Amino acid sequence: MAENRYKIVFNAAAIPANEIAGVKSKLSVLLNIEGRKREQLFSARPVVIRSDVDRQTALRYKSAFERAGVSCQLVEIRQKAIEDLMIQPDIRETVEQPKIICPGCDFEQNKSEECIRCGVIISKYRKKKPQESPPGKEAFHNKKSETESCNLILTGEFSGKNITGFKWILNKVVPKKFEYFFRNIFQNIFTRKNPYYNYGAKVLDILIQAVLLIIITFILYTLVLYLCKISWNVYVETHIGEKYLQMYPATSQSIFDLLNRNLIQFSMQMTSAAFSICLVISALCQVFHIARYFYLPRGFFGKILLWGLPLAAVVAFRIRPVFGFHPFGFAYVVSIVPALCVFSGCFHFTYELLPEIGDLLHMVLNLKAAIARKTHPDKKRRVN
Repeated sequence: MAENRYKIVFNAAAIPANEIAGVKSKLSVLLNIEGRKREQLFSARPVVIRSDVDRQTALRYKSAFERAGVSCQLVEIRQKAIEDLMIQPDIRETVEQPKIICPGCDFEQNKSEECIRCGVIISKYRKKKPQESPPGKEAFHNKKSETESCNLILTGEFSGKNITGFKWILNKVVPKKFEYFFRNIFQNIFTRKNPYYNYGAKVLDILIQAVLLIIITFILYTLVLYLCKISWNVYVETHIGEKYLQMYPATSQSIFDLLNRNLIQFSMQMTSAAFSICLVISALCQVFHIARYFYLPRGFFGKILLWGLPLAAVVAFRIRPVFGFHPFGFAYVVSIVPALCVFSGCFHFTYELLPEIGDLLHMVLNLKAAIARKTHPDKKRRVN
């Protein structure tokens, strides 16, 4: 029994006038036609898009037209009476295009950007799909990759050229549940385009900036201490200085104890304490969205008043029992210079390196969804 044959008829008369422009644009992409050939589809009479096609091909065209927002008719005809029953000459005779095979589903169709069967964008699919090696070399490459991977395991040498070793390890050792996660890490860890490399470069850059900030603060604070020592020694020799020593003996003794220390070592300890305290507090503020609303919108003086001076008080509270500064005010004055020098840099470092807690939750959910899609690729298809 002969197979039924069909012709695909399109009638533009049923399309509302306000939708014709959008339909023309969609059909131009679908059929890869323009200008006069496209206007032929929207004449007053029905137009035959394809004639003498099997049922499966006809249904594919009908599905493609429905995705474009229009409908077409499938008219059953006999194979020997095709030309007699056609309403008008087949538009394919005037719009004939070179044939192309979809790389996704192997469906043969006219040359176009999108496959009318599976909907894949052909040009993008070819860029993403890797070139297949000749069949005769497949077994040789598999054997070579396993041999290289064994050598990698024994020598511990891993590089971007030997990524096949990682694939062999993933297939043999890593459970299927975590294969997607580790594969992405191993395949992208040695390229500049992956986020891990960029984040590592950013960490190195921030680390250099932090070291420079600590060195500059240490030098500046040391100069301030030596300047204060010289000024104090000159001050106590004056008549007013002698009266100050008599009126405030406790404070004067604390100043003498401070200036008689090893100022270089003391400057280093104070700079380290101020930097560590400000870094921890700024990290907490960044993670819990505090820096976004209370630090970043402030100006220069607002940041000093709202953050710099309170952080100096925190540093003073921390160093007071360590160095034996009994009056809190004296410890606070000693802590102002290093705290004001490093607090702004600490907020900048944590802003560049640390995500907020909302971003962390979003990353975890995306990673979980990506692993689920890779470990259960058929689940979404069954639901649809």
